[in-house]
Amino acid sequence: MKIVFASTNYHKCNQMNKLLQNHEVISISEYCDNFDVVENGDSYEENALIKARAAFKLCQMPVFADDSGINVAALDNGPGILSARFIGKNVSQELKNETIIKICHEKNIFDASFTCVIAYIDQNGQEYIFRYDLPGTIAQVARGNDGFGYNPIFIPENETLTMAEMDEDKMVALSHRGKAIALFLDFLAKKRQIHVVLYEPEIPQNTGNIMRTCAATGSKLHLIKPLGFQLDEARMRRSGMDYIDQLTYQVYENWEDFTKQNPSDNYYFLTRYGKKAPSEFNYPNDDIYFVLGKESTGIDKTILRNHLNNCMRLPMKPEARSLNLSNCAAIIVYEALRQNNYEDLSFTEVLKGENFLEESFNEE
Repeated sequence: MKIVFASTNYHKCNQMNKLLQNHEVISISEYCDNFDVVENGDSYEENALIKARAAFKLCQMPVFADDSGINVAALDNGPGILSARFIGKNVSQELKNETIIKICHEKNIFDASFTCVIAYIDQNGQEYIFRYDLPGTIAQVARGNDGFGYNPIFIPENETLTMAEMDEDKMVALSHRGKAIALFLDFLAKKRQIHVVLYEPEIPQNTGNIMRTCAATGSKLHLIKPLGFQLDEARMRRSGMDYIDQLTYQVYENWEDFTKQNPSDNYYFLTRYGKKAPSEFNYPNDDIYFVLGKESTGIDKTILRNHLNNCMRLPMKPEARSLNLSNCAAIIVYEALRQNNYEDLSFTEVLKGENFLEESFNEE
């Protein structure tokens, strides 16, 4: 995945590329010659979000930003978010390090920590925060030449070397930034699962077609009893074709059984009484459940009563009452996939070959 990093700092951009090696990290400098954002937040989280929001406004694609600093007990956990400007913006890093060591000696307090916060904004504008605090102590004297910033004076907990004395691989893996990025990567690696929930479906052909859609998109199907057919019914299997063997599905006794086994804040209900189109929702980067009702009467209104904000309707001509249930399922599933750039789906023909059409013309 392409992700824009909201920084023009060459060293940090290079480090981020190493840490996010399975993703293509692009510096914001490719979109803006002078990315200069005023970081006037009161916390690491606020400052990281300020930068991420500014970058997202420029490029309108997934972006992340970090804010980090050192928190020294002898300085009442400062300089914190002011680490880059400690004792003056244009003061050398060497002098900043010497000042901190001196104050720690004067107070005989050497406890400290590094903090890194990652702010991520996905393609839909959803914001996420990842934070890691690395405990440690301030060294008696600055040591090491490898690293930058406050690394020469910081010794991580359970270590004897300063960050600047470690080899680069160990330093990056152990660092507050490396740990925060690890949390970020775990989040990115999580595969969002789309769930299609059929509430008391009645027509086997519709369910068979929806099975086919779920198999083709990697969605999981949930069937809530009573069902208007047997699962081995020929008409349903004919509609689902051979895709049924690739399908993951589960059957439940009733709505309460389903919600007990699948607790979530991300239920979305398709109903003729909804007031928003599926494209008006920004679906979260988490498991989402699309609930479709039975063909005759839809979803029980006692269920909808508690989820009015998550009710959707497919726009259609005023005189039309509804669309076919399997068509509805395909439309909403593909809208959710579109918002996530059809992740993990093939854009090319696999069975007959990517260039099958062009090659067939040549054979004529």
